[in-house]
Formats: sequence, C-alpha cells, structure tokens
Amino acid sequence: MKIHFKGYSNDTDEWRDYGEESNILPFERLERAYIPDEVSLEDRTNSFHGQLYREIKRKLWSSRQEDPDVRIEVNVDPDVFSAGLGRVVKPIHYRGKEVYSIKENNCLNGLLGLKWNERIINQNSDFSYVVKGTVKYWLSQRNSIVEYKYIGGKYVKSEIEDSHFVVFSFVRGDGNRGQYLCGNF
Repeated sequence: MKIHFKGYSNDTDEWRDYGEESNILPFERLERAYIPDEVSLEDRTNSFHGQLYREIKRKLWSSRQEDPDVRIEVNVDPDVFSAGLGRVVKPIHYRGKEVYSIKENNCLNGLLGLKWNERIINQNSDFSYVVKGTVKYWLSQRNSIVEYKYIGGKYVKSEIEDSHFVVFSFVRGDGNRGQYLCGNF
C-alpha cells in the first residue's frame, strides 16, 4: 500500500505491506524540520551572527548585577554554525558535547563586529561588559516533539524533529558610571 501525506511531495510517500493480517496502523512518522539550501549560506550566517550580537547587547543592557552568568540560546542551522562560530577555535569534548572556549574576546570580532563585547551603559547609568576569557558556546538540538494523533480509530505516533540552537554563555562584568568616569575600573 502506498501512503501519501497531503501537503508533502511524493518524495515523502511510504510503501507498507498490506494484507488481511497486516496491521498498517498505527505507524510512526518522523516529520523533519525545514532546512534551507546552501545557496543562501553566507546570508544566513551573517543573519545569525547579527542576531547573536543583538542578544549579547540586550543581556548587557538589561544587566542584573546579582547574577553575572549570562546564557543565550539562539536557533541556528548546523551548516550556519559550521561556517561561522564553529571555525573560530578547536572545541574540547566536555560532558558529551563539543564546547568552544574563547580565551581572547577579540577572536570573535570578525563574526560579531568590533564592539560586540564593549562596555555599554544602561538606563541606570551602570555599565556592563563581557569578562575576558569567559565566553563558551556549543551547538545543541532540542528533543523531538512526540504526539499521538487519533486517525482511523487508532492512535498514530508522530515525531516532529526540532531545531538546532547555539548556547552562548559568558560572565558579565558590572560597574557604575561614576567608577568608570573616575578611572577606578
């Protein structure tokens, strides 16, 4: 029996055994996440780096001095990660993942701009910055979404593949404008 899924191309059709004793339902299906082609890899990479830059600035702008550890998660395609952040330094294997640790913040300048880690002053006249040597990041993937759909009097397990994302972490340094202007930093 040929199974065709409405809204999908014929490439996703599946062939299943069919007979009086075969039980074709319930069946499982993995619904893959859409991955754009490589034609726009440079544009997608630049867009990702711009989004990460804005998230870093946002975390510095809205500083909470009681919690200096910052963690940012941004969705990214694996090819975009490999074309950009994945090339900066060699990763180390740590707790089942490849962790990229940056010793000098300026090695990310080519990707995130020249002033991505610069001190910024927020609305409270406090300043924040990315502490040198604290940047770490890694590529991860969220667990698939599993759901059961009631079709034809039976439950069908459907698994939807979820996206990859980068976890970008650093320690935020804080101060106040008075200290900075007086040179006590």
